[in-house]
Amino acid sequence: MSTPSSSAANGSAALHTTARPRSGHWTPPRLASAASSRLVPPPCRASSGSPTPSPRRRPTDHAAVKLDQGAAAPSVPVIDVGGTDHGAVVAAVRRAAEEWGAFLVTGHGVPQEVTSATLRAARAFHDADGGEGSEKARLFSREPGKSVWYNTNFDFYDSPVANWRDSLYINMDPNPPDPAELPENCRDVFFDYGKHLKRLQETLFGLLSEALGLNQSYLSDIGYNQGQMVYCHYYPPCPQPELAIGMVPHSDWGFLTILLQNEVDGLQVLHNEEWVNVVPIPGAFIVNLGDLLQMLSDDRFKSCEHRVLATSVGPRVSIGSYPTRWFNQDLWPHQGATVP
Repeated sequence: MSTPSSSAANGSAALHTTARPRSGHWTPPRLASAASSRLVPPPCRASSGSPTPSPRRRPTDHAAVKLDQGAAAPSVPVIDVGGTDHGAVVAAVRRAAEEWGAFLVTGHGVPQEVTSATLRAARAFHDADGGEGSEKARLFSREPGKSVWYNTNFDFYDSPVANWRDSLYINMDPNPPDPAELPENCRDVFFDYGKHLKRLQETLFGLLSEALGLNQSYLSDIGYNQGQMVYCHYYPPCPQPELAIGMVPHSDWGFLTILLQNEVDGLQVLHNEEWVNVVPIPGAFIVNLGDLLQMLSDDRFKSCEHRVLATSVGPRVSIGSYPTRWFNQDLWPHQGATVP
């Protein structure tokens, strides 16, 4: 497994993603050349009568999969983390981490008005015009280390096919941005959302520590619960979804990602060599475990491989949050290091 760049040793996430493609040879994402970085790719927009642009067409080995898998299909575990039987909650987290590497959480204490407002704000930003003088033009960047930035694809100049997705990134902790750096409609909403997600992150770290047979505070005490990046992905309706990719199959480098999605299908996780739909549940969060946790647990817990299909409906909006302190190489375990 490749380690993150040391350029983020101060805790600020210098890379634009935690995604690591699983198929074929992979090289960590690199910044585009100075010349190409001045070219702003268009956002993922196409009318229903327009063909899918060739740079965004999927590779031939990305097989189209129907979203309707039927009632007999397996489903990602749903865990009420606010349940009164704490031992049963820990056991459910352990099972899901070992068998799936992903689970949905309810009973998390994040108010529905907060999640709804955050999804609305994210969609409003992405739905807005991106012309000269717009918020999108102001925030567009492929430079590392910024507090807030927007782009149409983190590896647009490197990948053989671009993902059908636009993204807004906000580095919330340890050095939160000046409110004026955020899009105007997102400022209060995202700061509030970030605070709620930090508390949920702490809860999940405690449950995962206990699921490994450790003290509840162990994984936080050793530093992996520090920092926070929030990103907002936007997947517009695709006129030819059978030819495109929402997000290529990948696992995440880090510890875990907490994901909020709207009502539009598309996210799938790999389970027993089959792709399983993650059916949206209003108010629920999806937790994807990452490569770092798999390594720390000595492969007891799985890193979740997942992807997003392009669809003809939408837009699909997803908002992720993950700790960023793992970018610091001082905290990256040496090969073979595991939790006790």
